[in-house]
Amino acid sequence: MTDTLDDVVCLLDIPITKRLIEDKELSYERGLELLEDELGLTDEDVIKEVKNQRGLYVNYTNLRRRYESLLNKCNQLEDPASEEEAEEQSVVKTVCIKAFLLLLIGYTIFVG
Repeated sequence: MTDTLDDVVCLLDIPITKRLIEDKELSYERGLELLEDELGLTDEDVIKEVKNQRGLYVNYTNLRRRYESLLNKCNQLEDPASEEEAEEQSVVKTVCIKAFLLLLIGYTIFVG
């Protein structure tokens, strides 16, 4: 069975109005950049992840591990002493939320 965007709309009540990524052809390099930027992975982590897979994606085990790591980091955050620390904490929290939402959607749609 193939899941479609219509299934996403029905299951999660998330309207799909346009393309998620505006690139017509997603290059390999752009895919690596997206993994780094959106999940806060280092270059080494991205290369290791991609070498273990058949494409540019993160499997559930590694995504869950990344989310748990980010959640622990968020739980250990203290009141920022400077504006730079506040911005860094905001980035960590945003990446943590993105990882959680990816896990949630993946577990909801691809229940096996």
